[in-house]
Amino acid sequence: MQEASTQLEDSLLGKMLETCGDAENQLALELSQHEVFVEKEIVDPLYGIAEVEIPNIQKQRKQLARLVLDWDSVRA
Repeated sequence: MQEASTQLEDSLLGKMLETCGDAENQLALELSQHEVFVEKEIVDPLYGIAEVEIPNIQKQRKQLARLVLDWDSVRA
């Protein structure tokens, strides 16, 4: 849009294309900043939970089930 605005110079359409091009560039910048923020603040912590915490919880559940069985056999 900004390239077309330079060809139209000072016409009303040229100014409008320049303004729209500036707005488009600003939106692209905001979008990229938002994507970086979402990855840093949401995706990375969720990945950490999925890769570290969930396997630890599953391991501890198996150990707890084993200990409950041992406890039941001791009581019987």
